[in-house]
Amino acid sequence: MLLGAIYPSNKVTINSSDIITKCLQLFGSHNYNHESLKHSIELIQKNKSKYPFKKLTGPKFDLTKEGVENAFKSLESKESFRPVIIPK
Repeated sequence: MLLGAIYPSNKVTINSSDIITKCLQLFGSHNYNHESLKHSIELIQKNKSKYPFKKLTGPKFDLTKEGVENAFKSLESKESFRPVIIPK
């Protein structure tokens, strides 16, 4: 499942042999509903020890006005790919 990766001219390279021989399925979702988000969270929870999901996110920012502003600045400046906002 690929969510929230909508960037103009963003290219992804996929090994078609892996998709075919492992019978994999790739789903993209735009303007997903709450059920899609629920399934994605469940997938991550089920596989969190199998795949390095934490390496795909960061850095972390506090859920404060300044923290949120800094998270957006880091995203806009491309200093980070997936900033995380953590409630205190």
